[in-house]
Amino acid sequence: MRMHMRKMGNRVLMTDIARRLGVHQTTVSRALSDHPRIGRELRGQIKRVAAEMGYAPDPHLRALAKYRARSKAPEFRGLLGWLTNFETRDGWRVHEKLSYFKGARERAKELGYDLEVFWLREPRLRVERLGRILTARGIRGVLLPPQPVAGTKIALPLEGLAAVSFGHSLVEPDVHVVHHHHYRSMQRLLAELEGLGYRRPGLALAEHFNRSVGGMWSAAYADDCQSKGRKPRSLMVGEWRPEPLMQWMAKAKPDVVVSEDARVLEWLRQGGVRIPEQCGFALTARHPGHPDCAGIDENSEVVGAAAVDLLTSLVERGETGLPKHPINLLVEGTWSPKGETVRRTIA
Repeated sequence: MRMHMRKMGNRVLMTDIARRLGVHQTTVSRALSDHPRIGRELRGQIKRVAAEMGYAPDPHLRALAKYRARSKAPEFRGLLGWLTNFETRDGWRVHEKLSYFKGARERAKELGYDLEVFWLREPRLRVERLGRILTARGIRGVLLPPQPVAGTKIALPLEGLAAVSFGHSLVEPDVHVVHHHHYRSMQRLLAELEGLGYRRPGLALAEHFNRSVGGMWSAAYADDCQSKGRKPRSLMVGEWRPEPLMQWMAKAKPDVVVSEDARVLEWLRQGGVRIPEQCGFALTARHPGHPDCAGIDENSEVVGAAAVDLLTSLVERGETGLPKHPINLLVEGTWSPKGETVRRTIA
């Protein structure tokens, strides 16, 4: 008859599991947390025995262990991959992607991981070779920053690998995703502008940028117009040029322009529009490279850190491969009235 070691209501401890298997308690602890130093076969054996014995971790002890760990220098736990897919090796190093990387690298370091960059368009780098390289480097988790275009599909060797993507631009493989909450941010932006007295907000977007965020900007704007009984004032373009912008301004007559492209602000000024006296301007997503103007800060470093938190939790639980139920993790933005592009008080 199998003994589950729950006599008199006592908890099964790691020492009980270690005694049953003839290993050290530290080995059991590491195996249950999927530490890479414990071989896969032994980890599996320890987990099976723990399940048979009815072991359940004590949440209070786990919290205490995490608290103690934060006060120590992190133990090196392994490498994570940052897989880029632009035409050039450094093509990804712009705007929010740099902030994603900075946030991800700092959080990885806090958790004892290094973040290594791999360029997917490296000459002669095929899927099979990439898989061998990642395995040889001991990489068990990868981050996929935003793709050059929306709707991108990539062949990735996901066997034995956990993966987390940024944003909506990658459609295959369908992995876990961390991204900014674009819908809520547009709602927040429009509410802030209304609070400053703006009543005719116009939305000017490049189609491919709106697709890259899953159409959330235009959807939130349309919903706001409908809920307030306002006439939509939208300009959706394939490629930005000053002429269509100014024609739209003359016809739509918005009292504030909301756009994802900082060049729109420059073209409005060049076209003789006095900002903010005649018309306000706000960005749907502010990044370090943008001029000082009002808009939504996407908190991209927080997004990067959240991606690492999700990825390392997957790695340490041994959850690899294509997920059956992909997770979408959203990070809130922050309204910033920087610069002199919107009113400071209600008109």
